[in-house]
Parts: sequence; structure tokens; C-alpha cells
Amino acid sequence: MSVKHTVADPRQLQLAHVGEGRGFFDFPAETRSAPPSRSGRPPTALMAGGASTLRPIPETVSLCNEPASSLASRSKEPWRSPAVADFATGLETGKVEAMVLHGPRGLALRAAGESKDHQVATKVVADIEARKQQQKAVQQGPSVDLAEHNMYRYNKSRRNAVPRADDLVLAVPSSAPREAPAFGAVYEYRDSCGTAKVVASTASVPERQFALDQRHYENVLPAKMDPKLVWVGVSGGRGGLNDAEMSEVRRQVANARADRLHAKKLSDIKPYSRHG
Repeated sequence: MSVKHTVADPRQLQLAHVGEGRGFFDFPAETRSAPPSRSGRPPTALMAGGASTLRPIPETVSLCNEPASSLASRSKEPWRSPAVADFATGLETGKVEAMVLHGPRGLALRAAGESKDHQVATKVVADIEARKQQQKAVQQGPSVDLAEHNMYRYNKSRRNAVPRADDLVLAVPSSAPREAPAFGAVYEYRDSCGTAKVVASTASVPERQFALDQRHYENVLPAKMDPKLVWVGVSGGRGGLNDAEMSEVRRQVANARADRLHAKKLSDIKPYSRHG
């Protein structure tokens, strides 16, 4: 099993979707709920939009002033948060690198960050896909295409065959319902000199996670240590990762980055307790 590693050129992505208003991490609505293809072909590939469509928004924006509907929508789509939008502008300036990973089932991961972090993510995704291939031979039931093939063979054997209600049961897919896109981000706390001191990861809206960090780790993370996103990944569609798999990717990226920069891992630090 191999995973195709494609380093995307943000300039090409910008030209491809300059008029569509989609960002690099956005998912077209038609690809979020597109059913599996009956012909065996994967749905239309998730296309990466131009980073120019993401405008920088100050990180000091208060979430309390936003409508409840906006907050609810953002919690379901954390890749649309202001912090991610601001981070994605680095694709235009060259501060961060875009990466797209394709596996045997289609697009597996779209990410932005440093090349060394992408290398870690690539290895983790390859390991995940390898495990899936091993489990597939044992656990996977008949696919939609195989079920339809059996149905048509059965109909062909009947003279003047007329579709019947019980024939439709054969075409019911054995796979689970499609999951929502998975999100993962890695961030770090730096000192006044810009040196990384603490590295962490999250699957939720970054701004919300930053606030929780200050609440639970205030003795370790002084207010002057502002968190900065360093790697963001989104996965969805037929070949995408689920939440658990994305968590594995982001945690491995965070751990490898902390080791490489000789920084602490927030997951290894005991949360602050006011009760001692």
C-alpha cells in the first residue's frame, strides 16, 4: 500500500478557484454528503481552494459578541475559525507549505504547515491506511458494486425479469454512514524570543482551546505566551480519516515537533488545580 504525497502549489490552487470564494480548508457542499458511486468510481475529488479567499482576522476578536448560530456552526467546522484563516494566509507568503495526501480510496488529508511536520503526518496516514487494508480482507462485507452485480446477474437469469422490491435490498451498502470532516491542529506557546516552549494539539476550535489552556494551565502558561498554530489538517470524503484517526495524526505531529524543538508537551503537564 502506498500513499501519494502531493505538495500543493498555493498559486495554482488560487488560479483554480479564484472566483469560487472557497478557502484551502473548505469542503464543497456536494462532497460532504455525496453517496458512494454505484459504478465503483469515487465521488468528485475534494478540490483545494485558493488561500487568497481567507482574510486575516485579529486573534483578539471576542467570540462572545457573535450570534449563537455562528458559534454553533464554527464548533462543527473548526477549520473556518479566525485563527485558522489567519494561519492559512501563510500559504500566500510562503511561511507555511500546503500538502495533499492521496490514498487508495481518494483524498486522505489536506494540511498546511512545515515540511518536517508534513513528513510525520504522511507516515502516520500511511500506517493508518496499511491497517485498513489489513482489516478490509477480514471485516469488510459485500460492497455496493458487488451487491448490484449480484442483483443484475440474478435478474438476467430470470426471463422477462421485472424489478421487484426485494431486489433493492441487495443494493444496500454494508459500510457505515459517511462521517463529517475531521479536523486537527497543532500549536505551540513561544517565549518573547519566539522560541517554542510548549507544544499541543486540538480537534476543536483553536480559540476555544486556547481559552481552556489558560484556564487549566495558567501556572505553566503565562498570559504573555501567546499560542500560535503551526500545523492544520482537514480530512473528509470517501478517502478521508475519521476523528480518531485524525487525532492520531495530530498527536504524532505534536509529539514529534516537541521532541525536535526540545519543547514540553502540554499533554505531559499536570493541569492546574485551585484545590492543590
